[in-house]
Amino acid sequence: MLKTMVWNPRTPLSEDCLSLNIWVPHPQPSSPVPVLVWIHGGGYGGATASLGLFNGASLAATENVIVVTINYRLGALGFLYLPPVVPGNLGLWDQQLALKWIKENAAAFGGDPSRVTIFGHSAGGASVNFHLLAPKSQDLFAQAVMQSGTANAFWAWRSPEEAKRLSLKFVHLLGCSEDNKISLGHCLQTKNDFKPVLIGKVSDEGSTFIHDLFSDIKESLINQEQLLKGIRMLVPNAPEDVVQSIALRYSEGNHNPAKYRSALSNLFTDLAIACPMIEAAGNIRKTGSPVYAYLFAHHPSRSSWPQWTGPHHDAEIAYIFGTLESVFPVNQTYTEAEARLSRKMMHYWAEFARTGSHSQTNYILFNQYSYPFLQLSLSPPSHSHSCNWLCCGRPEDFQNGFRADTLVRTVDEISSEI
Repeated sequence: MLKTMVWNPRTPLSEDCLSLNIWVPHPQPSSPVPVLVWIHGGGYGGATASLGLFNGASLAATENVIVVTINYRLGALGFLYLPPVVPGNLGLWDQQLALKWIKENAAAFGGDPSRVTIFGHSAGGASVNFHLLAPKSQDLFAQAVMQSGTANAFWAWRSPEEAKRLSLKFVHLLGCSEDNKISLGHCLQTKNDFKPVLIGKVSDEGSTFIHDLFSDIKESLINQEQLLKGIRMLVPNAPEDVVQSIALRYSEGNHNPAKYRSALSNLFTDLAIACPMIEAAGNIRKTGSPVYAYLFAHHPSRSSWPQWTGPHHDAEIAYIFGTLESVFPVNQTYTEAEARLSRKMMHYWAEFARTGSHSQTNYILFNQYSYPFLQLSLSPPSHSHSCNWLCCGRPEDFQNGFRADTLVRTVDEISSEI
């Protein structure tokens, strides 16, 4: 709850949270239109579907689509794991129940139940990925969009053992105790056909996390020792020679305080978002399903974040919902160019919901050989066939000034020496 209050202090909070919000174009469409269902992020412990940032009115009105934002149980209420009494992942079951309700009732508010697209950011993106894998979710949606989050990221899941350990710790903190030995059960999930997927990230995912984790960075620059300290925090089991190698390669040998700071941000981006994302996209693509990738690279003209942070984690959300006014500082506004970028992105997401493809936009299919992704910024949309992500493969895949074989060798060292 505290995390939710930080993001939106005026939102009423309650354990009675299983509700959803629906925005319908006016007048109501005469024929069924696509439905976009938003699953919010927040680390499975914070946020709410009622944040102003997620207001679906602009997206629904502009693109003639239905927009739905759903709530689900968070924290211990949604993810306590003490089988068989508490089976775990109740928050994901809440999401699935909401999707079932939407599927059954979409026609009543002008939606097409055969064209339901689920999309989410961060933990919401990981949740979308979990529904792509869940057999009982398969008939509840037609397309999926994952933004800055996938199910295979290290932060998106816990092993049953770890989940039970933390759940027991929580129970004991409440003064409770186990009445009997509870055996851990491992549920085997079968692979199912994947659906059309849009997946992507922003260009500087790590900056805001570095800003929060290392208070002495803030507006200032950092020295080499602070860089090494940060690497040890992010890769705690790495031998010292690997730490030194990571520092050298991410800073590209430049003894520059600004470069040290960006090196730490880039490492966090690769470990937490980019590497799991590129792996997930490649695995889904191998099933034969269409996968489209984007990179949001626009730095807002005005921001409450320090200038050095760049296009940060969640920066693209306001452009997709058409809610730019919700993220700009008080008494400051966005530019007309940014409004056009927002309208373009709203159209891209709605077009994906309508067709399950991007045949009429600028996207091309993702593949694990050239890594094409569509760069979204104020410049005309363009594709890059190069990749600076940690797990993209061979050194020769890195071109045009990206961080070259340093990243490939780094991930090899981490894998072999930790």
